[in-house]
Amino acid sequence: MRVAKLKIEEKSRALTLIEQGMPIINIAQEIGVSRQAIFRLKKAATDLSPGAIPQQKPGCGRKKATTPRTDKLLKHDVLKNPSTTAAALKKKYPLLLRNVAVRTVQHWLQKDLGLPARRAAKKPLLTAVMKKKRIAFCNKYKHWTPEDWKKVMFSDESTFRLVRGVSQVVRRPKNVSRYDPKFTIKTTKHPESVMVWGAFSGIQGRAW
Repeated sequence: MRVAKLKIEEKSRALTLIEQGMPIINIAQEIGVSRQAIFRLKKAATDLSPGAIPQQKPGCGRKKATTPRTDKLLKHDVLKNPSTTAAALKKKYPLLLRNVAVRTVQHWLQKDLGLPARRAAKKPLLTAVMKKKRIAFCNKYKHWTPEDWKKVMFSDESTFRLVRGVSQVVRRPKNVSRYDPKFTIKTTKHPESVMVWGAFSGIQGRAW
């Protein structure tokens, strides 16, 4: 059975079933909690007016070790350099984070600041000239119909490297594309590799 605290909806449902005379054990099974949780809820609702729901007591957990200003500073640093690690932040701000564990900083970045660690996407390194040529190509053929494109054969190749490429973790906000240049790793073709080539068209079909 679940031992977590009851939600408002679960409390309301349990109290309704109690008023209807359903046994405690059956109520606990239906909601998916322990019998002790239902007993405590029933006891807490004894002195309340009919229809009232016992409110959850305020937590007495540990006070947060950082201020909103510190959180803003950490977020600014990470957004400026997405590959920054929690250990690097602690080393950069020894006075602000001297009593804070690295694991705690990681938790702040992931949960409180919404910056979870993600594997950086790998994209080819494009120069300004290459980007300009690609945009010109798109503008030239943007009015083509599906029938026009059927007459074109598309080809591509896949490179299999003998040595695995270097990966890197970056902290990227949820609303930002993983292909944003700021959050990608630039790659170049490796000369020592095996390449497989294939092609297809709307008329001829697939070719190897």
